[in-house]
Amino acid sequence: MSFGLYKDRVSERRRRSLVKTLVKWSAGLAIVGAAGFYAYQIGSNLAQKDVRELKAEVAKLSKTVVGLKRENAGLRAQAMKVKARERKLTERFRRELPPENTRALIAKLKERLDAGVGEDRLAFVIGAAEKLRSCEDAPVTKRFIVKTPIYEGANDSVTFAENTITVTAEGVSEKNPEGKPEAWFDPARPVTARFARIGGEVSEVAGLLPLHHSVVIDTTEHKFSVIKGDRGFVKITGDRCRYP
Repeated sequence: MSFGLYKDRVSERRRRSLVKTLVKWSAGLAIVGAAGFYAYQIGSNLAQKDVRELKAEVAKLSKTVVGLKRENAGLRAQAMKVKARERKLTERFRRELPPENTRALIAKLKERLDAGVGEDRLAFVIGAAEKLRSCEDAPVTKRFIVKTPIYEGANDSVTFAENTITVTAEGVSEKNPEGKPEAWFDPARPVTARFARIGGEVSEVAGLLPLHHSVVIDTTEHKFSVIKGDRGFVKITGDRCRYP
C-alpha cells in the first residue's frame, strides 16, 4: 500500500466521521428545535386560552358593573322619590296639624267627654262662650308657702269659694352657696299648683311662675293667678266670673 492511498483512506474516514458527527448534531438540533417549537406551541395555546378566559371574565365583570350601575341609579331614583314623598307628607302634616293651643282645647274636650259630660252640654258651653267675660272684678289675694322635699307644714295651703277649693303648691328646693337644699322653693324652677274641690276632684297646673288656672263650679268660673311672693311664698289671686 502506498502512502498516498493510505492518506486518502484516512481522509475518507475522517470525512465520514465528520459527516456522522454533523448528522448527529443536526439530528440533535432538529430534535431540540422540534421540542422547542412544540413547547412554544403549547405555551402559545395556553397563553391564548388564558387570554380568552381573561377576556371572558372581563366581559362578565363589565356586564356586572353595568348592571350594578343601573341598579344603583334605580335605587337613587327611588330614594329621591321617597324623600320627595316624605317632604310632602311633612308639609301636609304641618298644614293640617292644629296649633298647640287648639290641640290643648281638643285635649280638654276629650277630658270632659271621658269624665261623662254630654256632647250637648259641651256644644252649648262652646256656643255660649263670649270674648268678654262677666266677672265680679273683686279679686281676692292670698299667700301660702310652697311645699318642698324638705318642708311641709303650716301655711302651705289656702281656700277659696267659701272653702270649697283648696290650693296647694310644690316646688324644688333652692340651694345655698354650698349646694345644699334649703327649706324654701326655688322660684326659677317649675312649680306645680293643685286645686282640690270638695268631693275629691283635683286639677293642677305646672310650669314656671306665673301660673294661671280656672276651676268651674256649676255656673261660676273661678280664675286664679299664681305669682312669686316673699321667700318661700307665692301669692294667688282669685276672681269669679259667670260661666259660660
